[in-house]
Amino acid sequence: MATVYLADDLKHGRRVAIKVMLPELAAAIGRDRFLREIEIAARLTHPHILPLYDSGVADSQLYYVTPFIAGETLRERITREKQLPIEDAIRLAREIASALGYAHHQGIVHRDIKPGNILLADNIALVADFGIARAIATGAVSETDATAAGGLTSPGMMVGTPRYMAPEQAAGKGVDARADLYALGCVLYAAARVKILSPAQIRSKLDDRFRLLTGGSKTALPRHQTLRATLQWSYDQLSEDEQRLFRQLSVFAGGSTLDLATRVAGKSSEFEVMDILAHLVDKSLVVVEKPPDADSRYGLFETVRQFAQERLTESGQADDTRQRHFEAFLALAEEAYKERINQEEKWARALESDHDNLRAALEVARHNGPGPHLQMAGALAWFWQVRSHFIEAREHLTEALAASPTAIPHPARARALWGVANTITWQGDGAKALPLMEEALQMWRDLGDAQEVAIALEGTGWAQLHGGNNETACATFRELLKIQREGGDLVLINRAMVALGQALVVLEQLDEARKLSHEIVAFSRSRGDRRNEQPNAVRAERDREGSRRGDANLGHG
Repeated sequence: MATVYLADDLKHGRRVAIKVMLPELAAAIGRDRFLREIEIAARLTHPHILPLYDSGVADSQLYYVTPFIAGETLRERITREKQLPIEDAIRLAREIASALGYAHHQGIVHRDIKPGNILLADNIALVADFGIARAIATGAVSETDATAAGGLTSPGMMVGTPRYMAPEQAAGKGVDARADLYALGCVLYAAARVKILSPAQIRSKLDDRFRLLTGGSKTALPRHQTLRATLQWSYDQLSEDEQRLFRQLSVFAGGSTLDLATRVAGKSSEFEVMDILAHLVDKSLVVVEKPPDADSRYGLFETVRQFAQERLTESGQADDTRQRHFEAFLALAEEAYKERINQEEKWARALESDHDNLRAALEVARHNGPGPHLQMAGALAWFWQVRSHFIEAREHLTEALAASPTAIPHPARARALWGVANTITWQGDGAKALPLMEEALQMWRDLGDAQEVAIALEGTGWAQLHGGNNETACATFRELLKIQREGGDLVLINRAMVALGQALVVLEQLDEARKLSHEIVAFSRSRGDRRNEQPNAVRAERDREGSRRGDANLGHG
């Protein structure tokens, strides 16, 4: 990936590591994308993330500079000691997980977690090379060939180290934060149990947790049989209604609220389901979590969930239960879509807490056909954008659009077009996004939905701006602001000002941008809108040089 040079920073009197990207990778990524991704990674400030000192281009060579860590990598320690003490392995896993959790909260996925990228400074873990695999991955996405739905693409390049990859990553599919967690599990296993199973063997066995628990030992099998027998005995003691709900809960990934459990159970009364849940909790088959400021969630430990899924399949009710699960989460996605303008942060948090359930529902939607898939993907497009799940968004929206008819204007298609155009815009290809956004805009006009027309007009401006049509984008945003002021919705007016403010910064019209910024900050703070508090006059001045490169410092997205 890079050639590493040890160097002296003469100005600051310190030793540093200069990493120069290999020429073939540098050519594939491109200068602008490399600098943009490195700039994002440079914002990560965490005690277990290796900081970035500098980056740039010299004689067409892309490079970045980090501290020189005098210790060793985790790979070197594993090679030397063969197997780490359990206490050390757990401590290092916690440190790495802390770094990953922080980065994932910032919307950044590492994509290449492995022992060689874990530096040990006084035996404290430092995760290195954030942003590098991301730059390669996004570069691969931008260079893929066009496919059916109007030039849309899906990522297909494998980025990372094969023996630590999640299966989806190894297959070249879109990945998210879960890929890093999978890799961390492989790293922990390599550190603590490398003598027993390889990461590839673990991956092949993960689908059957009961067998994995035996560790391959014949002497452990009776104990494992005891675990299964205990679960079976507990299940047999349940009433018919308790058995039915226990089976149905297995379709939830990451648990559920009482309301969603009631919908999937096909019941009309939450009190009836609540009573059965209480019995299952008392019998230690269901666990309950009570997060602050949110509804209680009910779920199953994963081994118990697998047992319940087996019973669900045996009952012949699996398809019907999964269909109700899909319908419940489609309804949730539609409700969030309707209220996203004025309650964006609330609904983004709610959908994120059920992201795994939404993914499961999307798989059922895929199976049900292009119509349901298009409807659900379109309803989630805004959420994927807000939470930066761009790869996932592009995969679903591209596939659903390619499979759906194009002749008749339809809201599901219009919002999916908006979603995929927005995704491509924020992945840095405004020129490719613009015709798709214009198609969405025209479709909303044909459908006569004034609010959606304005939002598609906003997306058109962002695509123009990211495509380098700065003057045109500014004119589009001025038109948008006029429309939103005539409509009188203060939230939409604020969004339009954010967009116009960004265009003004890019055009270096900072006096007008400064005035807008003060209005944006005041309104956003009054509503607890943290995403739009950032644009202000001081930042605009500080980022003046960055604005010449078209950096998005005020963007709503």
